[in-house]
Amino acid sequence: MLLLAAGIVPAAQSRVDQERIAMGPEPDVSSVWTGRVVKALSFGFSDLLADLYWMRAIQYYGTQKLAGTGFANLSPLLETAAELDHRFSIVYRYGAVFLSEQSPIGAGQPEMGVALLAKGADRNPGDWRLRQEQGLFTFFYLNDSGRGAEILQKASRVPGAPDWMAALAAQILSRGGELEAALNMWLIIREQSEPGILRENAGDQIKIMRSRILARDMMKAIKAHRERTGETPPTLAALRRAGVVRGTTDLAGIEFDFDPETDTVTISRHSPLWRRN
Repeated sequence: MLLLAAGIVPAAQSRVDQERIAMGPEPDVSSVWTGRVVKALSFGFSDLLADLYWMRAIQYYGTQKLAGTGFANLSPLLETAAELDHRFSIVYRYGAVFLSEQSPIGAGQPEMGVALLAKGADRNPGDWRLRQEQGLFTFFYLNDSGRGAEILQKASRVPGAPDWMAALAAQILSRGGELEAALNMWLIIREQSEPGILRENAGDQIKIMRSRILARDMMKAIKAHRERTGETPPTLAALRRAGVVRGTTDLAGIEFDFDPETDTVTISRHSPLWRRN
C-alpha cells in the first residue's frame, strides 16, 4: 500500500502543478485548505501528506519571494502541514521565520509566526527549543519584552533546557527593547540552528543588529559633537574626516543614510540589511 501511495503522490502532484499553471495565479485558499479536512481524508497517510504540504509551502515561499507578490497562501499551507503531523517541528520553526520576517524577506505577519510557534510548543511540551523561540520571537518581532521573558521562563522549566535560559529571560526583561538583547537572541538561534534557512536568517539578523548598534553609537557621537561645537557636518564622510565617527557603512558595506537636520543615522534602503519597520 505504501509503495502504491509513493507512486500515486508524485503523479498527482505533477497533475496538480500542470492544472495550477493552466489556471494562472493561485487563488486565496485560506478558507479551503484546512488541516483537519485534509487529515480526515488522508486515509492513514497523514505523515506523507504533511511532507507534501511542507514541500509545497517551501516551493510557494520561494516562488512568491522571487515574484514579490505577497504570501497570501503561506499560512494555510503551513497550518495544514502542522495539523497533519503535530510533531513536525521544522514546520513551526521555519514557518515562523517565513511568516514573521518583514517584506521583502517574509510575509510580515509576526503575530501568525508567534502563534504557529506557540501551537508547536503546546503540541510538543518536551521540546524546549520551540518554547524558547516563541519567547524570543515575541520579544523581537512583537516588541513585547515582558511577555517574551515570561515565555522564556516557562521554557527554562522544560526538562533538558539549558541553564542560561532563565538568565536570558531576566536580561530581556531588564533591558527591554535594547539592541544588545536582540543581538544575543540571534546569536543563540544561530548557534542552535542546523545549516540552512534558520541559520542564514539568524546570520542576517546579527548583521542587522550590529549595524543598528553602529548607527545608534554614531548618533550618540554626532549629538555629543553638536552639543560641543554647535554644528554638525552635512555628510557622514565629513564627520569621519572630522574624527567624529570612525566609519560610514553598515556590515554589508553600504553607506548609512544620514539626515543632518535630525542627526539621524539609519540603514539605507539600498542595503541588503534594510527591513521595513
